[in-house]
Amino acid sequence: MRRRRTEEPVPESVGGVHGDEANAEEEKKRVPEVKADYPAAPEADLAIPALLILVFFYGFFSLVAIKAMHMEFVVPLSSNAPLDTFSEGRAMEHVYRLAADITGRQEGQKGLDQAANYIKDELNRIKARASSSVTVDVDESFVDGSYNLVFLKHNVSFSYRNHTNIAVRVAAKDASEDAASLLLNAHFDGPLGSPGASDCASCVASLLETFRYVIDTNWIPPAPVIFLFNGAEELFLVAAHGFITTHKWRASVGAVINVEAAGASGPDLVVQSGPGSWPSRVYYESAVHPMANSVAQDIFPLIPGDTDYRIFSQDFGDIPGLDILFVLKGTVYHTPYDKPEAMVPGSLQARGDNLVALVKGFTNAPELKGAAARAEEKKTSAHKPAERRPVFFDIWGTFMVFYPHKVASALHVLPLAIVFLVPSITSPVVSGIQTVGARAWYILQGWMIQAVALLLGFLFPLGLAVMRLSVSNTALTWFSRPWIALCMFVPSSLAGLLLPRILWRNASSKINVGQESVEWGGHWGGVGINALLTAVITLSGGSGPLDFLWAFFLILAFPFFRLCQHIFGKNSLLAMIGYLLALTVPIAYSVNFGGVFVQFLAEKAGMTGSNPLPLGFYVSDAAMSLLVGGCMVMCVAPILPVAARWIGKPYIIRLLMYLSVGAAALSSRSFPYSYEAPKRLVLQHTFYTTGGNQITKSSYDFASVDPNPVAYIWRQSPSIAASLRLSDAQISNDIDIDPVTFTALYPVTRLLNRGTRVPLSESLNLSGKLPLLQVVKEEKFEHNEALKRRFHIELDFGDLQEIWGAAMNITGPLSNWSFADQKLPGPETVPGGPPSYICRLSGLKENWFFWVEANSNERLRIELAVLDQRLERETERLISSFPPWVAVTAGSSYLSSYEL
Repeated sequence: MRRRRTEEPVPESVGGVHGDEANAEEEKKRVPEVKADYPAAPEADLAIPALLILVFFYGFFSLVAIKAMHMEFVVPLSSNAPLDTFSEGRAMEHVYRLAADITGRQEGQKGLDQAANYIKDELNRIKARASSSVTVDVDESFVDGSYNLVFLKHNVSFSYRNHTNIAVRVAAKDASEDAASLLLNAHFDGPLGSPGASDCASCVASLLETFRYVIDTNWIPPAPVIFLFNGAEELFLVAAHGFITTHKWRASVGAVINVEAAGASGPDLVVQSGPGSWPSRVYYESAVHPMANSVAQDIFPLIPGDTDYRIFSQDFGDIPGLDILFVLKGTVYHTPYDKPEAMVPGSLQARGDNLVALVKGFTNAPELKGAAARAEEKKTSAHKPAERRPVFFDIWGTFMVFYPHKVASALHVLPLAIVFLVPSITSPVVSGIQTVGARAWYILQGWMIQAVALLLGFLFPLGLAVMRLSVSNTALTWFSRPWIALCMFVPSSLAGLLLPRILWRNASSKINVGQESVEWGGHWGGVGINALLTAVITLSGGSGPLDFLWAFFLILAFPFFRLCQHIFGKNSLLAMIGYLLALTVPIAYSVNFGGVFVQFLAEKAGMTGSNPLPLGFYVSDAAMSLLVGGCMVMCVAPILPVAARWIGKPYIIRLLMYLSVGAAALSSRSFPYSYEAPKRLVLQHTFYTTGGNQITKSSYDFASVDPNPVAYIWRQSPSIAASLRLSDAQISNDIDIDPVTFTALYPVTRLLNRGTRVPLSESLNLSGKLPLLQVVKEEKFEHNEALKRRFHIELDFGDLQEIWGAAMNITGPLSNWSFADQKLPGPETVPGGPPSYICRLSGLKENWFFWVEANSNERLRIELAVLDQRLERETERLISSFPPWVAVTAGSSYLSSYEL
């Protein structure tokens, strides 16, 4: 029998199962009380071994999460796979055809028409194999329209014409024309300057292979299925608007699955769902590789960017559905490197397996209803409260948990109720604290210590990031190697999380408080933090499963931890291992979700914009430090009230800070970019015209899309700087960009604040007509005793042949116009400038005719910007001279200004 050490007055009771208090008092009499410094000295200093155990434990789950994130658990099928399966190999053949064989799938280029023809040919070829039990209708339409929208938090009016939509409807032979149907949507136009393999040739390929599966398996869908291939998503969602407002099948759509890509790799995450809970329920019941998280839907609205889903389900429709997109390998997103070779194997297979299952699930769902039935249902349920989003999440894409919000409203409040009851239901033997009030005070102390620790878990890595950038002239040193960011910010965040516990321990030791009492209070304080968060998030309409899982399993794990202490000794590492094993579920889930979330946003750091200095230089690194700190708070902080028994030592804090500072110092010598994680650069050949053929000046305008300046490229590539005859000042620093310069890209232009301007003189005598805006008629009339002036305008785009889009910025007393059903959007303002109204135009093969109206004699000013994708040979040679770690997006912009 192991002899009890007198320095360790641990009750024989374990967890919530104990003897009576009389036995405890007798035990105290038999065991002499020895006054010792807190905490009781362990037989050996186990801090380093304990830290290594934590590294191993979290490292194991991180490796599993990485494998899941990179789709290594999914086996892609070859092009020779059986016809009754979805084949990634067959889908990739479409990707290569659209993104490699066909070049230039942007509006205004021939490749877009070639892609449309390829899709039609494939649909008709597959249609020819359809059985007689189904009807297959292929429809091509050219859409026009105009509407106002808040895009990227800016008010813009969009007018478009002649954009291509290709749709195919598969229905049972006896299905009626207005039968409720399922819509699958993907866009086949590509981003400016990119082959668009992932965004979104992969989406088109997924739908083509799913359509082939439906036809070749002779499956008769219980409800019609519409596959929509729209040709103008990159032009700010206009083709989807054209379908949902004008197409003959629009009223029959009862659910939508929008397929998108924000990178070249899965997970193929559900980032939005609804209205209602049934689309996510169908996903839960159907998905073969579930990749969905309701927490992602709390976060996605905060991230700049939109998809066609909002057009169908929010702005111009109320269609229930899912928004699903590839979320990783976003470093090649919207760059020339988004090629078929960049696609991660397994990503398309997982998406396709899910799509096939979802098509079957949605077409069998009783909730599938057309527009008329939904409108009637809204009338009958108008008095009922709106249905809240359910709670759901997956782990490693292998299984999924789902429960309604009503269940969550009760379940997620339960841990908080338990925390409030603990002081009164816990005996002094368990806690080592004699009174209810004292136990409540210890829990409150534990709550406050955990709250301070969480704050420091963010602030320590943030402070390190700021200090590093204060002595370095290079941001994003971790961009192409994310592990560098982990080496910098994980140890410093852990140090911040541990520091309050060490200080609390030292303060408690001076008043002879038992370690078990402090540990008990710290544990329940930590539970209280998670319980409070999940209750607040859930009751405010969010989901909160992460904090609930932590609170729930922490409550169960603590008695098991005490049992392990009783068996192995209170300072045994086996007790800590037992505690970690009891928390396997929340650790696995938080590491998986945190890993995807941090990786996704880290890859987007390369396109956060060149924000105004001095703060703009710090934005991306500060955001990354907060992301890693948040991941540590989410994954590691909940275990520290117990784990600090071993690793809560001052020298551990010093060790962690040495590691972080050393990593930060070494990272400053790291090159930020690579071929797979390039620096994005916008190059615009800008022509300032007076209308007609006269060019007053021209320039090359370069803009950075991340905190590192354009001058960073010049310093790394002196030959390019020499060819452009840049001055020392231009090589050293960027300048502020005139907001008018990139008007053709509005509202993306708000990300382009700093760069380099190189004046040119060689291109002042271009041949051919240039864009021209002219008044063809002016009317004056009174309305409500106020003078009105209406100008009828013709916009002629001259001889430009590869126009991507145009933007007009109108300032002055504008009271109305012919766009967007004669409704003005909200005004836009810049510091020191007058209110502006922005209208974007696309589909520009012929002249535009429109009118604008002023409500006074004050002049209207129209600034016109037209973006043409045709480049002069000298510009093409310049682009080819950039190193491979620079991804150039280029175009020619024609700027002119008019007063009316």
